[in-house]
Amino acid sequence: MTGGTVAVLDVGKSNVKLSACTTGGHVLETLTLPNEVLPGPPWRHHDLATQNTFVLEGLATLSRRHPLLHFVASGHGSGGILVAEDPDDGDTGLALPMIDYEQPLPPGLDDAYALQSGSFFDRGSAVMMAATHTARQMFWAETAEPRAFALARWCLGIPQYWAWRLTGRAVSEASILGAQSHLWNVRDRAWSPIVAARGWGRLMPPMARAADDLGPIRPDLAQRHGLPPLRVHA
Repeated sequence: MTGGTVAVLDVGKSNVKLSACTTGGHVLETLTLPNEVLPGPPWRHHDLATQNTFVLEGLATLSRRHPLLHFVASGHGSGGILVAEDPDDGDTGLALPMIDYEQPLPPGLDDAYALQSGSFFDRGSAVMMAATHTARQMFWAETAEPRAFALARWCLGIPQYWAWRLTGRAVSEASILGAQSHLWNVRDRAWSPIVAARGWGRLMPPMARAADDLGPIRPDLAQRHGLPPLRVHA
């Protein structure tokens, strides 16, 4: 990544920030949005519809002020997102709402999950509070909403969701999977046993490196929202 200005999306638990930055790391301008959580049903979930509006409008705004050439996203490690086949489906691409990890699981699911979660190295972390861990969120979603879960095409981390939303290309990435997802054995560089045991391999896209260029923003999306042909990274 050389030259030009980079659009950097930072999705935290409390706030979402979209910044224009130099390739040397100097922040030129930042737009912010509270990361709102909506009530169920089927569970408390993040407002990705509002986030999509913020990101697309924000990219258009920043591109008028800065010579944006690249897009990079980062996000916390407890945000698994189940998406459909079409990134434009419902203007978010979601198959199911994105679970807020700070809420407790329904009674009985914690114990049932613990029996399947594997060793410490399979998980990559201890089993932590509430709905932390993407694998545990998937287990909840599959148990509570089996029909919608069966129709999901991919399970993506937060950065990869935005890359897919912009390019249509779905990938997995090791650093986000290694951040307490319970889906990735970091030592073995392989999917954790729960992925095969529950038939979730179909939801896991091929691996990419975080720096990989996945291509430009989809031309139809760029045209609808007045966006430049940014190169999107995994």
